[in-house]
Amino acid sequence: MYMGKKHQRFVLITEQADIEQVILLNQIHLGKDLERYKNHVYRMYNYTAWYLDYAESEMRKLAIAAVYHDLAIWTHQTFDYLGPSQQLAMQYLQLHHLPESWHLEVGLIIERHHQLQKYVGVYHPTVEAFRKADLADLTFGYTRGKMPFAAIQQAILRFPYLGFQGRLVRFAARRFLHSPLNPLPMLRWKN
Repeated sequence: MYMGKKHQRFVLITEQADIEQVILLNQIHLGKDLERYKNHVYRMYNYTAWYLDYAESEMRKLAIAAVYHDLAIWTHQTFDYLGPSQQLAMQYLQLHHLPESWHLEVGLIIERHHQLQKYVGVYHPTVEAFRKADLADLTFGYTRGKMPFAAIQQAILRFPYLGFQGRLVRFAARRFLHSPLNPLPMLRWKN
């Protein structure tokens, strides 16, 4: 159903209610990184939406996963953030009475977004699309699969990096000083 079809043209989504709400609620935690993180979230959301051909049934789930996927770096002040980020997303889903069926899918999207190998498993289309979107964003679009580079450029123009990757490198360096044997706990090798 997804990712095998001919992709439609890239349509930049510049505002989504769940993203705006969660960012606003966490502005104190995000502090000076608010715009950096918000822009990363919107780039991720847009890239994933494109990979899934803008499937209407997936858009809100993707927004929730996007806004929470790295948020615990700031809310919990940890670079071992996948579990806490999942917990925050689950609380949001429950608070907003969203379908129980979304919980596992959103949780897997967050848990597997740093998986180094292709994700194969339940909810493959959305989990894999999100993983590919994160990789595209991390590499400034140089690892983007079939997404046109013009789409990456359009997203970056509207949602610039503002030093986001540099900020992550500083977090990683701090983690390395405290846990040199496990400096990147968010990486997953395979399913």
